[in-house]
Amino acid sequence: MLPIRLSLENYKCNLSPSMTRCAGFCQITCGRCDCCRTLRNVATDEGLSELVWAFEISGLGNLLNAPGWEVAILGPRNGALQRLLDSLGFTVQDVESNSKWARVLGEALKFSVLKADPDLRAVYTEAFLHDGMELATEFDDHQRLKVQKDGGGTVKFVGPMGSATVLEWDKPSCKGYIHIVDEYLVPSADFGTYLEDVTDVGETEGYCETATSKQYDGQLVDTKQTQSPGDCCRKCKKNKDCTVWTFCAKPSGCQERNSPIIPWGTCHLLFDVALTQGRNPTTIRSDELTPYHSGVFRR
Repeated sequence: MLPIRLSLENYKCNLSPSMTRCAGFCQITCGRCDCCRTLRNVATDEGLSELVWAFEISGLGNLLNAPGWEVAILGPRNGALQRLLDSLGFTVQDVESNSKWARVLGEALKFSVLKADPDLRAVYTEAFLHDGMELATEFDDHQRLKVQKDGGGTVKFVGPMGSATVLEWDKPSCKGYIHIVDEYLVPSADFGTYLEDVTDVGETEGYCETATSKQYDGQLVDTKQTQSPGDCCRKCKKNKDCTVWTFCAKPSGCQERNSPIIPWGTCHLLFDVALTQGRNPTTIRSDELTPYHSGVFRR
């Protein structure tokens, strides 16, 4: 009898559950099969409806649908969201009616999303964690959460403004996990002040077109230290060679791989030839986790 050879071509999705290989197959195909769960599926199955709502309203909802998002989310049970909003100083109605507060909530949520280990490309599960570890989050590579274990088996993730105690571990999605905790975490008392409402940056002579969570590219014309995306756009207006600009919006700075940290508020004035040819701006990165705001100044 000839051996059965399995490959990505003949290992069909409908065979996966019957062969009890669904989980491993999902790791390879990253969601091509119906049996592969997204983080949204996991959160919904665990009754974390407030967490799902918070991701949606803050513009991060698509991340929960991405089967290949390799992260561990610290997801509180329903009821904790109100305590988070109270600590931030606004209400559900504020979030629903004002895009600024929605972005502030989104930044707070990123502080409860643990990045995968950069060397092992492994998501942090219970087995990986030990007392004293410091973990990077999607909010910031430098302002980290610390793992705190006691002799009784209780595990906490400790941040600058409090801690979250783990209630249940390792709820798996295709390539990520949700650890159920008791509280949301906040990176600092004043981080929301860094998030100006970037929609109101119009000019009487020409105007700004601003895109949040997007990084444009071009030839560097000048670098300025500014206090807001609107201020950055005004710097672009004053420089005749500037066609596009980028503003570092991450509170502790933006960093590309193996490069120095760019401080919050750094404004890069750029010349993008695409604008002179009637094309859209050249974009380096555009997703919910991009730490830059960018824009075009139309003259």
